[in-house]
Amino acid sequence: MTIRKLKFLIISDENDSLALIEQTLINDEYQDVVYSQNINDIIAEVELIKPEILIVKLGNPTPQIMESIFDVAKSNHLPIAVFVDEADFVLTNKAMDAGVHSFVIDGFKPSRIKAIGELTLSRFLKYHQLIDQRNKAVGELCNRKIVDRAKGILMSNQDVSEKVAYNLIRSTSMKQNKKMVEIANTIILMFEKTMEF
Repeated sequence: MTIRKLKFLIISDENDSLALIEQTLINDEYQDVVYSQNINDIIAEVELIKPEILIVKLGNPTPQIMESIFDVAKSNHLPIAVFVDEADFVLTNKAMDAGVHSFVIDGFKPSRIKAIGELTLSRFLKYHQLIDQRNKAVGELCNRKIVDRAKGILMSNQDVSEKVAYNLIRSTSMKQNKKMVEIANTIILMFEKTMEF
């Protein structure tokens, strides 16, 4: 993914900072950048512009503005970098917990925008890769538990070994061109229906 082709939204409460960022990105041939001073309604700006990456530059952030940024981070699938002149440990932790991918304190230089943007995007992609891997692992664990339950039903109802029960589920899934978990779910459902009578 080429960062220059992403749609940027740059929000700042400082005219000078916006002008410096704009000049830097023009010089670096960034193609789709929207600049805004609507710092008091960041949520509306994000909904309107629909950026692919958000960069916010603040002087001294108020709690309300920071909460808006945190709300955007929690509710949008979006890489976010925030530059602030000063912040305490609590605010930094809250930013990270909310899903802000880069939180830079007293380190704003227009020349760093590209590097911070790339770092932010990289962290965003890595974070979502880890989430996907975790969700896949959780899904596989759930599927294993379903298959194990179906094996248990077959073992007790048909008086077969665990290996035979497993092979029955596997061979049926191959014959019907379905996943083993689908066959296991059918076995469980049929068993539960018989238990109702």
